[in-house]
Amino acid sequence: MLIQKILSDLIASKVVFTDVYVRAHELLMVRTPAGWSKYNQTPISVGDVTSFLEIVAGTNWREKLEASPTNSLDVAKTIGGSARLRCNIASSGASEELVNPSYVDAIAISIRKLSLVPPEFKDLGLPERLLRDIYSRKGLWIVTGPTGNGKSTTLASVLQHINATQSKHIVTIEQPIEYILRPNKSIISQKEVGQHVPSFNAGLIAAMRQRPDVILIGEVRDQDTMETLLQAGESGHLVLASLHTKNAIDAITKLTGFLQGSSPGGNKINTLASILCGVVAQSLLPSVDGKELVLGYEILINTPEIQQIIRKEEYQKLGNAMAAGRTQGSLPLNDRLKELLRSRRITEATAEAAAYDVDTLKKERFA
Repeated sequence: MLIQKILSDLIASKVVFTDVYVRAHELLMVRTPAGWSKYNQTPISVGDVTSFLEIVAGTNWREKLEASPTNSLDVAKTIGGSARLRCNIASSGASEELVNPSYVDAIAISIRKLSLVPPEFKDLGLPERLLRDIYSRKGLWIVTGPTGNGKSTTLASVLQHINATQSKHIVTIEQPIEYILRPNKSIISQKEVGQHVPSFNAGLIAAMRQRPDVILIGEVRDQDTMETLLQAGESGHLVLASLHTKNAIDAITKLTGFLQGSSPGGNKINTLASILCGVVAQSLLPSVDGKELVLGYEILINTPEIQQIIRKEEYQKLGNAMAAGRTQGSLPLNDRLKELLRSRRITEATAEAAAYDVDTLKKERFA
């Protein structure tokens, strides 16, 4: 149980970390705000890895992995009553340097730490106005960003706030279920792809028959799911979904890309322009001292101008339109980076690495 003990000790400590990487015969690696570093002094054994896999994925983990078309599994497990772990288990081929390598030698486990209860929205670092906008605008809200930058936490925090303050029926379709939401004022139905429903799209179709008020889709991955999301948004639901893109503009181009093959595609893009409420793009940045993570973000609120840009597919105009929409709640990434620089929470190097318009950031920063 060495891996479980190391994880329990890490969680109990004051070390700020987001991810852990485990592979047999290697030292356990921990990702802190300063980057990846070795944590323990003893390489992880095959037996340690096997025991941990049986705990998080069951004794039949190998059969599940071999049956997976991607040679990987995503599972979530609560350990020690103190944290929940999201684990990606992947087969990457046996190490060539090993003599008589075992099946477990080829397994890599990427572990992400989640708290047992989502943080309160006010503690995320996002503007309070965003929460009010989400409440007041029914339709599709997208939270996007690279893997491991807090998208699931933001979405769970929004749902937790709704659960604590409103009488709603909340349905989530996830792979895996990350934060377990306990019913408060709302009814909670959480479905896991592969366990409760065969796919995101099938889960979403079923959810729409269950009289939900709020629907969460863990990730938009394909055209079918995207088109069903449009139906949910048109039906007056509050729909929350995550996406993997670098920024808000890329999120819109990816969403419309899913619809390019639709028949007729233009009508579906018009629908997206109508039901999209906004996009939140976020990334976690190292603090000045490298001991904490600071939330960088941009917010795109769908104004009439942006609706027209989406309909005409003139995406090169989105940046200026987002800047022009500040009074409606939009916020370009550079605005947030400048705020973090002024408060000395991040370094200039960090800001420039996070920005996708570095030249403008430099001009505005020193203007």
